[in-house]
Amino acid sequence: MVYMRVADYITEFLFNNGIKTSFMLSGTGSVFLDDAFANYEGMSYVSARHESAAVMMAVGYYKSSQKPGVALVTTGPGGANAVGGVVEAWVDSVPVIIISGQVESKFLNKELRYFGAQGLNILPIIEPITKFSKTITDPYSIQYYLEKALYCSLEGRPGPVWLDIPFDIQSAIISDPSKMRMFKPPQRIEASIDEATSQVDLILEKIINAKRPLFILGQGVRQGDAIEEFKKTIELFDVPFLVSRVAIDIFKASYKNNLGLAGMKGSRYSQKIMDESDLVLSLGCSMNVAFTNESEALFPNADVIMINNDQNEFNKPGLNLDMKVLLDVKLVLEEMIKKILIKKNKQFTSWTEYCLKLKKDYPIVSSNLAGNPINSYFLVSRLAALSNIKQHFVSDAGSSYYVTGQALDYEFGQKDITSGAFATMGVAIPMAIGASCYDKDAQIIVVTGDGSLELNIQELKTVSQNSLNIKIFVINNGGYASIRESQDEYSEGRYTEDEDILDFSKVANAFEMNYEIIDDYISIDEQINKITSNSNPTLIEVVCERDQKIFGPEVI
Repeated sequence: MVYMRVADYITEFLFNNGIKTSFMLSGTGSVFLDDAFANYEGMSYVSARHESAAVMMAVGYYKSSQKPGVALVTTGPGGANAVGGVVEAWVDSVPVIIISGQVESKFLNKELRYFGAQGLNILPIIEPITKFSKTITDPYSIQYYLEKALYCSLEGRPGPVWLDIPFDIQSAIISDPSKMRMFKPPQRIEASIDEATSQVDLILEKIINAKRPLFILGQGVRQGDAIEEFKKTIELFDVPFLVSRVAIDIFKASYKNNLGLAGMKGSRYSQKIMDESDLVLSLGCSMNVAFTNESEALFPNADVIMINNDQNEFNKPGLNLDMKVLLDVKLVLEEMIKKILIKKNKQFTSWTEYCLKLKKDYPIVSSNLAGNPINSYFLVSRLAALSNIKQHFVSDAGSSYYVTGQALDYEFGQKDITSGAFATMGVAIPMAIGASCYDKDAQIIVVTGDGSLELNIQELKTVSQNSLNIKIFVINNGGYASIRESQDEYSEGRYTEDEDILDFSKVANAFEMNYEIIDDYISIDEQINKITSNSNPTLIEVVCERDQKIFGPEVI
């Protein structure tokens, strides 16, 4: 008979389900879990410097691999610190498994403000931002709740789950495996073909009657394994499409029907196309506030059809929907293709050509740039132009989010990793760590701001300690540029930020990283090629225009 600690069982379960990397910050309250994860053969772990960063690493791991990430934190302050990263996973629909230590079971008392040594009832805090959460009080229930947590994280719209493991339960011995029980997933109610057919007939009728239709590509198309179906539909109609921020790497940027980023953080020409379209078909896109800007006039001349598997996505402020389709995106597209191939389909080639001309006529980056300091859009455009498919991009919130969303030109196979909707500053470095831990052969290009860098600057130590092939380009534009713009508009230019910028050469030295500086256009390509020609962790300061407008859409 095999005797096994609960902590070891958890590790073995995750390993057997294909999860072989974890991100943790050790603590006394999770000591048995830490030991199990660190010493299980075949399982690797990365030590973070902050619990929120550990969860963000797990998010970056998923966005690189499309496999659930795991974060391990201790009780009380550890769990509380992790919340910021969990929100990031919740908003972006990322399946992350968070496992926290907890005080001994005997101290658990929901009536107390806190219990035991650093004990905290974490469940009421994280329940609104997780798909499933549970404090484990019976060692023999661990299989059931692990299976349920993994199922919940991936089923339907993905999202984070949390298991809270008391100290005594972590070390408890499973001596009789026969007492374990399995989780039986609920029977999935499949949408009937008749229902899908009826909805598709209405959608096709609207498309055929339109003159200027526009498709919106969202992350749900990737998560629903419907990329090929989307591509086929686009080709059959020869219709243009825009993409959401978290979907910009699905198709090659130069794909003929791809018009790039939509929404309030998109380009000027994309806004014009959205204004002129008379039918919008949103596929697997959440159409969040970053997209709509809470404006019902977002598509002033269009009927809007939204296809999503989450009922709640239909009820956002700023969304004026003409048709709500609560169906699997892949099923809808499959039915559309069948019907298009049977019937003579209508194409919109002239409308697509018009849209592509707008894209050509209104470039994101001007060709008339010279001198010092550097335009941040130009920097990003050169990073993209000189990249290859083994280089992936991670961008932070703030000004770098706007710049990369518009100026990065993705090739097929490259990945874009960022905070899709919540715009958490400081996400870039931990997400880059997670991505690098999955794809060890890739080089990770980080674009962050001088302000964003400071929010998780401690994780530079994680980068250097693990010798990760990460290049961190810091846009030094004198602090929080996007916030200054807001204060120019709303506070008559009265700034509250600290404009005392770090000495980045000293930062790099302190964290044992290489340091480079780019401060002129003349040799920028040469410098980028030099920086990316090796695998050394490197911090690159890019001296950029302080007063460059960030909020878009703006053509430079």
